[in-house]
Amino acid sequence: MCRQGKWVVINFFRGFWCPVCCIAMLSMEKQCEEILKYATIMAISPEVEDSAMRQFNFSFDVLTDPDNVVGKQFGLVYPLTKNIEGGYAQLGFDLRSLNKVKGTNPIEFPLPGVYVASPPDGEITYCFVNEDFKQRAPLEKVAVHLAERLAQQPPQP
Repeated sequence: MCRQGKWVVINFFRGFWCPVCCIAMLSMEKQCEEILKYATIMAISPEVEDSAMRQFNFSFDVLTDPDNVVGKQFGLVYPLTKNIEGGYAQLGFDLRSLNKVKGTNPIEFPLPGVYVASPPDGEITYCFVNEDFKQRAPLEKVAVHLAERLAQQPPQP
């Protein structure tokens, strides 16, 4: 996207099974009109696409990152401990199935994070990552950041 001259907002989230992630994604949808004035939005999760993911019909792309390949490139991925995996299982979340984790491989998630990448080379100009998955990027700051950065750019011929 950046090579096509577009700014990109990249939002990493754990999956639609996570209530906090759902709230954050719905919040992004409510506020995306302002961000979409300046950039393309891509939300990325290791969760394999299913009907729950499609039911939301977001105004931006929601992408699956099998095996957290992209999340690992950003340094966001961490493995769940067996105790935490068991706790989620007791709550009815089969994370191995949702993320198509093979065999005894660990279940891994990206830390929730938002990045802004500028054209043409994808330089990261904004980053919000927090180990506490309940803490999310203030989207109004993302919109302000984009507006300020674009105002600093010389006009395109």
